[in-house]
Amino acid sequence: MSVLSTLIERDLVQVLDKVCKAHHVTRDEVCSRARSQRVAVARHQLWWELYHQPRPFSYAELGRMFERNHTTVMHGVRMWEAALDGVPFKRAA
Repeated sequence: MSVLSTLIERDLVQVLDKVCKAHHVTRDEVCSRARSQRVAVARHQLWWELYHQPRPFSYAELGRMFERNHTTVMHGVRMWEAALDGVPFKRAA
């Protein structure tokens, strides 16, 4: 099942659209394997938003949806939480 169809099924497309608009990326970019910082940061926010829904997705569910390991999703959620706390996003050396 694709990311978009899962979000439609759970009535969460507005979350995807909000994140895309905020980061000036497309739905396709966020749902793709793209690794540019712009897309990665948007994806991290999306994962954080979906993880913190009233009916949340688990790390494993998000990993399956985005074809990523659950630890990658966990890292992305933590990166977004750090950004919310004022820690700037830094690319690994």
